[in-house]
Amino acid sequence: MTTSPTQSHVRALDGLRGLAALYVVFFHCWQAAAFYGAPPDWLKLSLGWAAGGRLAVTAFIVLSGYLLSLPLSLTDDLRGGPGDFMRRRARRILPAYFVALAVSIVVVLALPCLYSRPHTYAAHTWPTNPWTDAVVRSVLLQDFSITGIYAYNGPMWSVAVEWHIYLAFAFVLVPVRRVRGPLSAIVLALAISAIVWWIAPQYRPSAFWMLGAFGIGMAAAEVSAGRWRRYFHLLPWGIVAATTGGLLIAFAVYLVATGRHSLLYAGFRMPILDLITSVAVAAVILVCARGDSFARRVLECRLPLWLGMVSYSLYLWHGPIVGAIDSVASFHGFSVPCRTVALLAVVPSSLAVAYASYRCIEHPFLRSRT
Repeated sequence: MTTSPTQSHVRALDGLRGLAALYVVFFHCWQAAAFYGAPPDWLKLSLGWAAGGRLAVTAFIVLSGYLLSLPLSLTDDLRGGPGDFMRRRARRILPAYFVALAVSIVVVLALPCLYSRPHTYAAHTWPTNPWTDAVVRSVLLQDFSITGIYAYNGPMWSVAVEWHIYLAFAFVLVPVRRVRGPLSAIVLALAISAIVWWIAPQYRPSAFWMLGAFGIGMAAAEVSAGRWRRYFHLLPWGIVAATTGGLLIAFAVYLVATGRHSLLYAGFRMPILDLITSVAVAAVILVCARGDSFARRVLECRLPLWLGMVSYSLYLWHGPIVGAIDSVASFHGFSVPCRTVALLAVVPSSLAVAYASYRCIEHPFLRSRT
């Protein structure tokens, strides 16, 4: 059975977002283990598969590009204009963000004995300039900071990136699309991303280095419901998803086998991996939107959908939890194997806090907005 693209994508993509958020949690567990120095081989093999967590952020950006562009593809109009769009986005992401940020700042500054310990995950979130870094993060400018980008709560850097992408979408890409068409807007997004990579490598991650991934999400929306809909059923999106996904899996297997995880962040490989990931996620989106498929059935299972529901809160809160558990284990002199085992508590703890945050902070705003 084939359903309307305006209705078919939502549940499956919630599941995709939820699994990506859970993968980021495992990534930061792996990152915490990497701060031990030279981790043993068994540790590299057991957690090495999670080393590509940054690519999950790329998946989030592609999903945002698709979901935010889908109504635009159907109506050629941004409902309420740029100002109303930004108000809706602020209502969705800022309340939970500011609560998580405030708690992170208070906890980090109150417990310097834990959060400034060397060779721990929390050490790289220790602020270089405590009050400056707090203000910068309060106005969502941390993605322009070289030294303070991970201060207090490391994963929050991408919230600022996404906020600036929203601004670029509403005030630049939408007007260009209205005047010159969707292709011009998407090409502009890719061009800005490429320019940032080319001339400003010192700002990685930076404000617009992921705008290209957002543009690919916009392209998926045009194929799904917009002016390029003739390609929706014409092209083999399942094969595209399998091919690009296979490349990423093969690369991950190579990294785990060789332990050369630094290749993920080496020079030109980062934009290439982002591009492959963006195309893979866009293809999965189109496979799910086109109708019944194996990918869609998996993503609409109960666990992925539940993870999707709490995914934003999970993303906001898991970093401080990783840092706290790892720092406490280090403070008590745990050995490397014991510190690694202690990290197993991160996932259930993060999920419990994320659910509480969703129910107490996110859900009331979602209900009032509806």
